Amino acid sequence: MPSPEELARYYPASYYGNESKKFVPVIELLSRTVRKILRSFFLKRFSGHRAFLEIGCGRGDLLAELAKMGWECHGTEYGSSPSMSNKHLGKCVIHNKQNLRDANFSDNYFDMVVIRHVLEHLPNPEETIQEISRILKPGGGLYLVVPNYDGYVSSLFGSHWFALDVPRHLFHFTPQCLSILLNKYSLRIKKQSFLSFEQDVFTFAQSAQNYMGFTYNGLYDLIRNDSARLSSKAAISQSEKWLILVTGAILSVAGFFISLFSAIFRTGGVIEIYAVRDRKDNMKACRPLASYLSHLSD
Repeated sequence: MPSPEELARYYPASYYGNESKKFVPVIELLSRTVRKILRSFFLKRFSGHRAFLEIGCGRGDLLAELAKMGWECHGTEYGSSPSMSNKHLGKCVIHNKQNLRDANFSDNYFDMVVIRHVLEHLPNPEETIQEISRILKPGGGLYLVVPNYDGYVSSLFGSHWFALDVPRHLFHFTPQCLSILLNKYSLRIKKQSFLSFEQDVFTFAQSAQNYMGFTYNGLYDLIRNDSARLSSKAAISQSEKWLILVTGAILSVAGFFISLFSAIFRTGGVIEIYAVRDRKDNMKACRPLASYLSHLSD
């Protein structure tokens, strides 16, 4: 497993973009639409003053929107994320911690925890789920999204799969292993989806281009804002740039229909879960392993 110092090298400031945008305008518009849908989803389930946590909050855009609605918002991010200095976050509290446990949140504190496309980046995913269960109130919600390692596109393209993303993605998950992990820590799945157009369509297009031999993840680099590019724009020739954009558009159409059909068979590109912590105060399930060993030795 890479050390924290080694991992930090793969998350430069350019990985997040600047404070206001990471992608070109049309992608930013899509991102704002997704945030509005999420905000509506949360507000329908919770009213009044609520405590909200986003693990891996990036620029903190979702936190800022919920804070305007009166929620108490916390976020965790590690390294040089713009959320550390983002002025539009207002009263949101950002914790610069790699491990969730190091933030020292109280038991049963949060009404809602969100972790979107973050769990696969963490060196300690089970510890993170365990900690989420501890800090969630009984009846509190967890919204979790990860790439689907059992998905059709993953199986089709193998090592060319865009979401493989080595070395940033340290773990990958299947629906079955996530179900086992969440149940272990008293988090019961209430809703599960395998369809995410904003992720699936692009992932298919980029994976196909990787397989075809274009500049690796070149389309992804081209749709990012200049401040967020991971490689030099000049590294892609003008002729290849247009070829990437044209084939990307064509492949995206195919990706749309593949996303629909694969979701029906639970092989879509993402696993999207809404889970609720058991109302029974079963904190025994959330005790660290060390406490069990100590108890057994008495």
